[in-house]
Amino acid sequence: MSDQPSDMVMPTLRAIQADLGALKTDTAVIRRQLTALTLDVARVRQDTAGDRVTRAHAEERMDALEDRLALLESKLANGP
Repeated sequence: MSDQPSDMVMPTLRAIQADLGALKTDTAVIRRQLTALTLDVARVRQDTAGDRVTRAHAEERMDALEDRLALLESKLANGP
């Protein structure tokens, strides 16, 4: 009689153990994917910051060129 309940419980415990093993594997995969996504987001942020610096530099150069053009136009308008 005492063997009968354990015969019923053991398959259930084995199934639970197998499910836990599968969950551990799935969790490891999800962690790797999350790490990869985190690194990708960091790279995008770095690229975006670099783009902002490049744009700011281009705007400064454009402003300087506009100032020089305005000075030349002023000199041309006022004559020699």
